Amino acid sequence: MPLPRLRHHGWRFVAGRAVREFWLGGGLDKAAMLTFFTLLTFVPTSLAVYSIATLVLANNAELVSELSADFIGTYVPSAYREAVGDVVGMVVDSSAGGVVGLTVGAAVALWSASAYVQAFSRCANLVYGQAEGRRFLPKVAAMLATTLFLLVGIVAVLVSVMLNATVVNATLGPLAEPLGLSGVLEYLLGGFLPVWVWLKWPLIVALVVVLIAVLYYATPNVRQVRFRWLSVGALVALMGLALVSVLFYLYLRFFASLSPYGAIGTLVALMFALWAANAVLVLGVHVDAETERARQLKSGVEAERELKLPPRSTRRPDRRDEVRDRMAERGRDLRMRYLED
Repeated sequence: MPLPRLRHHGWRFVAGRAVREFWLGGGLDKAAMLTFFTLLTFVPTSLAVYSIATLVLANNAELVSELSADFIGTYVPSAYREAVGDVVGMVVDSSAGGVVGLTVGAAVALWSASAYVQAFSRCANLVYGQAEGRRFLPKVAAMLATTLFLLVGIVAVLVSVMLNATVVNATLGPLAEPLGLSGVLEYLLGGFLPVWVWLKWPLIVALVVVLIAVLYYATPNVRQVRFRWLSVGALVALMGLALVSVLFYLYLRFFASLSPYGAIGTLVALMFALWAANAVLVLGVHVDAETERARQLKSGVEAERELKLPPRSTRRPDRRDEVRDRMAERGRDLRMRYLED
């Protein structure tokens, strides 16, 4: 069934209600909670990304380290390259090992990194006004799968940014001659890479939009009408993330050296940037929820107060209600005992 299209007054309703719901619903507090989980899962996520990249690039840890150094030299301001390099070196040392070690390390890091996705799931449920109904194991499996998809997507973004002749040779070089693909390798090196320099940025933007869309679709306990590759909320979040990234880079480039607090001032700016990034992600969820509300209202559904979206599962709320009923019964027994005394 095609979704009803919104006109200008419908989009005004979406924008106004999304901002108000974000503010009244504690969107800034949700962003602060997600910022905590961002910091909590930073090292595990970095380990997982590094391990996955090393496994993808033919278990070539030296190549990944070299690409990381090139990335730092290109995109990190000179005043912070040494500090960022030390962090990357810590991650590289922690990920040392063969294929088995990298696989085990990636699995452990994946489990730890999923804490952010689970926290985002709780925030999304609050936005949609839906209790978490999925059982523990199915939900954990879904969150791990979502985390793995996001991590692979992050690796794809980083590889796309750093893709050069060295990466192509390291990935396809060992396979080109045995499989008779030497001509393909030569084409990639001579014809594709010069075009890729200009083509990669639109593709990277599209990939980031897909990652945000998957995060918005998979985390809440609601069965949405359909999966949207480019939702309005994802577009809002993308523009917000781009703005936050540009402002943070400008701070590092022009203002960090003027701060009397030195590294502490930069750390505070980083915390604020992470908080702002999570805030726009939460705002994007509100935009998607209010877009769905406006479409339901246009279809004649009474969704003024509650969205009429079915949950993925209601088993855990039923169990939660049973536990609360038992606790209420015990409280009632205690009250009656005091009255009798």
